[in-house]
Amino acid sequence: MIMTLSNCRLRAEAWGQDRGIYAQSSATKQAFKAHEETLELVEAAVDSDEDEIKDAIGDTLVALTHTAKLAGLTLEECWLGAIETIEARSGRMINGKFVKDE
Repeated sequence: MIMTLSNCRLRAEAWGQDRGIYAQSSATKQAFKAHEETLELVEAAVDSDEDEIKDAIGDTLVALTHTAKLAGLTLEECWLGAIETIEARSGRMINGKFVKDE
């Protein structure tokens, strides 16, 4: 089975539904969960731990999936909106980070 972003989102949403996330949580609570997972990603990146990086990215995406759904959105539309915004953005690399022009 080819896994697309949409397939993964649907599986994450089914998992969240089965565990009561959509009935008992909120977009705000899930955004805080995504923040926690992102902090774990930073720690894993600092440690150059590839397995933990992979796990943290996945966990963050699941939490963002729940955040989006609870806000009446999908992960795909959020991602597409960001891509459409940044495609026209100009900037430069400073100390290994892209800094957008004002």
